[in-house]
Amino acid sequence: MTGTAQWTAGSTKDSGAAKLTAKVTGENKAEFDFSNGTRIESQSAIGDSRSCTWSGKDGVPHDVSLPNCWTATIWFLPHLALQSTGVPSAINAQNIASDEQSPRIRHQLAIASDSRSPAVADLYTKIQTWSRTDLALDPATYLPSTLKYMIHPDDNSFADIKVEVRFSKYQNVSGVELPMHIERYVNGSLQLSIDIDSATIN
Repeated sequence: MTGTAQWTAGSTKDSGAAKLTAKVTGENKAEFDFSNGTRIESQSAIGDSRSCTWSGKDGVPHDVSLPNCWTATIWFLPHLALQSTGVPSAINAQNIASDEQSPRIRHQLAIASDSRSPAVADLYTKIQTWSRTDLALDPATYLPSTLKYMIHPDDNSFADIKVEVRFSKYQNVSGVELPMHIERYVNGSLQLSIDIDSATIN
């Protein structure tokens, strides 16, 4: 998906071209060509050796801290986790709706540890918690409307920072409904707004 994006960090605002790519395996990349430099966020496919990086205007890749690398669904296209085929077996889905009018699906990773080491078992349990995402579906269309999950400061994996992504202005692209407007909020403040101009499905 390609389009334009606006980035807000406190009183600083920037805008530029956006390119978002995603695969059903969980591999994804978000590239933003802002006026003050390019920003890239990427995650490899879901698996035991998953890696996540980000780079800023200096172009140097930085590793994303482990607690922020395991989100079970792709933040700009959680639709892929709803597919019936191709989704990694490690992703578990659970209906958490309180009533039929508000469909909500929780995704999280369930990576079984065959190690007898308590430390390793504890890490796998943490990964399940870190990976949790809650996806709300529009009750009329059953298309994703909001995605909620937590990120954490690099120096404190126990501190939660709320992230909410909102999806709107759906259009049919090659038989698939895709959101043409995406907003990402961090702790209730709009951080990123993306307007999609075109999309290609392979």
